[in-house]
Amino acid sequence: MKTVLFASTVIGSLLLFSSCTKVIDVELKDADKRYVVEAVVTDSSGTCRVLLSQTKNFTEDNSFNSVSGAAVTISDLDGSSTVTLAETAPGEYTDAAFAGIPGHTYLLDITANGNTFTARSTMPLKVNFDTLYMTTDNLFGDVYYLANVEFRDPPPLGHCYQAKQYVNGKAINEIFVTNDDYTNDRVNKAKLFLFSDDEEEKVKIGDVVTVDVLCIDPVVYKYWFSLTQSTNGMSAAPANPVSNVEGGAIGYFSAHTLQSKSVTVSGM
Repeated sequence: MKTVLFASTVIGSLLLFSSCTKVIDVELKDADKRYVVEAVVTDSSGTCRVLLSQTKNFTEDNSFNSVSGAAVTISDLDGSSTVTLAETAPGEYTDAAFAGIPGHTYLLDITANGNTFTARSTMPLKVNFDTLYMTTDNLFGDVYYLANVEFRDPPPLGHCYQAKQYVNGKAINEIFVTNDDYTNDRVNKAKLFLFSDDEEEKVKIGDVVTVDVLCIDPVVYKYWFSLTQSTNGMSAAPANPVSNVEGGAIGYFSAHTLQSKSVTVSGM
């Protein structure tokens, strides 16, 4: 997974290293398996989903290690209602009709193989996603088509955002997150930097680019931000990202608003 923050500016540096090398044999020990929770509730019906899996050892493949047979519920703590999610695929629990309400707090409760995991997330009020457009950027001699989003961050301080990008319906495996620490009560013009050495992954003329903008809970922002620090090598001691899931599992539970826009890439 490649991870980046999205922002209106970018500062880069290039470091060159040369050194002698030798082969080092490292004995990789198997770690205890842990449960992984990836849970989402949005203000749109049909998007409520919980993925439950377990980590794997170094010697195993990286396929989805699903956990079936769990009891999964989501409760609206402000509305005193509870929905039980059905397992619609191995390790995937959904409810097609459930939609969250901005400003409400939700409790996730999972029971699996005698283990109980809980998490809370408050769905922020929706901030309008105003505009999506494409620009071209010439970097290191290559031309890239990059998506740009615009929205006005309202007062007071404390809004957090995530963007998800799709090209021709295919999700881009990048993390785009930001908050309003430096943009409170201002118009945000954010560029989603997306680079690839693979020509087939580059955005091209005629492609349809879709961007989801999510208003996310600050605790969920901390999860994604800490994940970017670890996977970008910016942490001296990489560790699991900050999770809002309790009970020993890793992962996240995000109650957020969802807005989408699409644009077809044309010559510029």
